[in-house]
Amino acid sequence: MDRYFNTLLLQTASVGGSDLFLVAGQKPSLRKYGEIEPVPGCDKVVSGKDVDTFRKKILSADREELYGKTGIMDC
Repeated sequence: MDRYFNTLLLQTASVGGSDLFLVAGQKPSLRKYGEIEPVPGCDKVVSGKDVDTFRKKILSADREELYGKTGIMDC
């Protein structure tokens, strides 16, 4: 799974994306020059488990608690 997330982050950066969006049930997308578009070459739909795995790898305990309350995290 780490390889998948690394690929998403690298793809986002390589095309000049400023944000990566992971939403369960959707394909990953990115923001590029203010527009939202699919991550190039990524056809896999993100599962809830994918989102949980990625989130738990990058969030501190405080941010995880905030995510639990809001269901949204910007990091």
